[in-house]
Amino acid sequence: MNIRGRGRQSGFTLVELLVVLAILGLAYGLVAPLLARALPGGDVGTARREIVSALRETRAAAAVDGAPAAFALDAEGHGWMAAGRHVKAPAGMALSLAGAPAARQGGRDAIVFFPDGSSTGGRVTARAGNAAAHIEVDWVTGRVRAEQP
Repeated sequence: MNIRGRGRQSGFTLVELLVVLAILGLAYGLVAPLLARALPGGDVGTARREIVSALRETRAAAAVDGAPAAFALDAEGHGWMAAGRHVKAPAGMALSLAGAPAARQGGRDAIVFFPDGSSTGGRVTARAGNAAAHIEVDWVTGRVRAEQP
């Protein structure tokens, strides 16, 4: 059988498949955050990631600066302060911190990290409706660990 004698075979080219995959990737990137917020607990997951990041950033700042650094909840528990910036929690979310009673900064509940890596320790809880996220900070090592919801 002669290969040249065949007619053109139907199918998709590699370029066409890559274009479709790129479009699907863009659509997912735009739709996924909207769906995460619409689902119960979506905001809690986002807050959990942001709080873990802020705690780790605060710990690193204490080590780099050679001075204690604090992660503090605001007075109403609707946001936090870390690394010189204030972050507001999404509407309807309550934040709480359970930790050492001595770890208060300016009348706010706080977790203080020390240059040697240790901390006052504590547990930050973000709650919205029935969904909750818990972030633990070990007082000896300063290690930040988030419990998966």
